[in-house]
This record gives sequence, C-alpha cells and structure tokens, in this order.
Amino acid sequence: MNLMGSTALVIGGSQGIGFAIACKLAREGSAVTIMARRQDVVDSAVQGIKDESGQAAGIFGLVGDVAIAADVDRVVAEAGSLMGTTPQILINSAGIGNLYRLLAMPVDAWDEIFGIHSRGVFLSTQAVARALMAAELPGSIVNITSLNWQSPTAGLAHYCAAKAAATAFTQVAAIELAEYGIRVNSVAPGIVVTPMVEPYLNDAMREGYLSRTPLGRLGEPSDIADVVASLCSVECGWVTGASIPVDGGAHMMGLHNYANAFGLPKV
Repeated sequence: MNLMGSTALVIGGSQGIGFAIACKLAREGSAVTIMARRQDVVDSAVQGIKDESGQAAGIFGLVGDVAIAADVDRVVAEAGSLMGTTPQILINSAGIGNLYRLLAMPVDAWDEIFGIHSRGVFLSTQAVARALMAAELPGSIVNITSLNWQSPTAGLAHYCAAKAAATAFTQVAAIELAEYGIRVNSVAPGIVVTPMVEPYLNDAMREGYLSRTPLGRLGEPSDIADVVASLCSVECGWVTGASIPVDGGAHMMGLHNYANAFGLPKV
C-alpha cells in the first residue's frame, strides 16, 4: 500500500479496532497520532503502537473527547504540528457499547452513544476537512460503523440508530467533500473480539453470532485494519461514499436478539 509519508489521526486509537488500525497505518509508512480520553491510556497505547509496528518515531498521542468540539479542533491542530502536516487520513473509531431494552433506556445512555458515534464523527470530519482544504491537500476519511447499522437487534436501539446516522452522514460527506479531493467511506465490522465486546460474549451471545456468520468465526481487529488501510491508499483512489461490511458475511444473515441472549428483563 502506498501510505509512505502520509499523516493519520486515529480517533479512539488506544485499544481494539482503533489500536489495530493505528498499528497497520504505521507499518505502512504513515505518521500516526491517536486520540483518547485519558492520558495514561494514550501513553500506554503510543508505546504499544511503536512496539507492534516497529516504528520508533512518528507515533504521537493526544487527549481529548470526540464529542466536544473544542477538543476536536485542538487535537486536529496539534496533530498537524506534531506530524508536520495536517492529518491526511482520519479514522473515526471511538466507541462504547451497552445494552438496554427500549423502554428501560435512560436518556443519558442515548445521548452518550450518539455523542461518540454520531456527533463525534461529524465534528472530527468537519475539523479535518477544513484543515485539508486550508492546506489544499487531498484526504481520506474512514468511519468505523457497525453491522448494526443495517441489522437491528433488541437491546441496541441507541447504538443501531447512531451507526445508521454515521453511515448516512458518510455518504453525504462523500458527496460534499469530493470536489476538494477528500474521500469519505465507512467500514461496518461484524462481531470483532475487542475489549468493548468481550464482556458480552457469554455462551448464548457467542453461539448466536457464530450461527449467523457464514465464514464461521468471530473477527479480529486486524481484519478491520487491513480493509481500512486499503481504503486509505491510492489504490482505492476512486472509492468514496462506500459502506463496506467486514463481518464474515453476517450482514446477509441478520442478528439474533441481543436482549434475550443477555437475559435483560422485560419492562
């Protein structure tokens, strides 16, 4: 892949899929800045990316909340200073998850999910696009969505809705930013074994996932990172507005009832 000399900002790059993407981009020659909400987590992840990628230089970490506009603007500016060029690649991979039946869901839970998975995607896309336009540089933005954007399941009304919103936003951003040479795509992972997902992998959940995954296994973060890096490369220079499922074929099968599998009481 032709990423040598590029600059990347990975939102949510401290663990799971975001961490794997940061490592992959670094291995392919990109300078990488990650953003997460805690300094100790950021520091540990930066060292981990250096170790995993074999790149001792060009890896940076910044603290910020993707749902706060001032944080996002500051991080985009600081990342550009650290890497010498404004981020040419933006990966929106920050994520949280929780399960609630619809009638038991607190408003705060809805707002928190939308803040990270929808508002955050908007804020970071806007900030990076403005910086790229000011520098007269092309760019590539990849938003990590989810199989849940098109495969609803009980227990995840807020998460499914936020991921659907991010997918639609990706398409509109791709249309509006194309004239500036900025491509915008999304990758929709299936069930990937990450720190966010592992607490929910009881026997019923795991069996439900596997029964609906034609390729017969759960995903690994590297499965997603490989596709994301390809989308960021010049080899995918005519791809924009796409939503690519990376899920072992699960998008063809639909999802089981998460709420029942996890034993959430009915209201």
